[in-house]
Amino acid sequence: MFVPSALKKASIVIAVCCAPVCVGQNVNTTGTNTGEAELTRKVKQRIQSIIWATLKEGEFTTADGIKATTRVPPSAEHIEEVKQLGESVIPVLAAYVSSASPREQELGMRFLAGFGGDRIVEPLRGFAKHSTFPANRAQAVLFLVQVPLSEALPIFEDVSKTDPDPYVRKTAGDLFIRYSKAN
Repeated sequence: MFVPSALKKASIVIAVCCAPVCVGQNVNTTGTNTGEAELTRKVKQRIQSIIWATLKEGEFTTADGIKATTRVPPSAEHIEEVKQLGESVIPVLAAYVSSASPREQELGMRFLAGFGGDRIVEPLRGFAKHSTFPANRAQAVLFLVQVPLSEALPIFEDVSKTDPDPYVRKTAGDLFIRYSKAN
């Protein structure tokens, strides 16, 4: 049977794009995949509600009736709750790098920073390299001072040479110089 090449390509794309959905389906009768997926879903929902609650805390209306927002850092209770969720929350927070909201990205990084240590290096590198917001890329670099310097220094150096924004390059360069001398 003759199948136009465009149709073949479309079929391949659909098959490839849908493969993760099919692969992720629970074919195991023990319910392991379902249980893990449910836990991940609950963690994502809880993180989302914590981030939204923090954003809501910064909303107010002026005496003239103008709605405005201000940055409010996450509460100590929210930071502790996120930490109590355990390391399974780290990939959930790292995924906020693709959020269209700069404030959601910032909160994702702040919660990651609460974990400290080398487990947050790659997620923060992701924010430093891939955030669409220069201020958040600079913030990610600043949060990296909380990780082992041997892991942070190469990121500082890379960002100081490759970031398109001069402020981000300067921030990373200053940290590289400062902590290279200390190391």
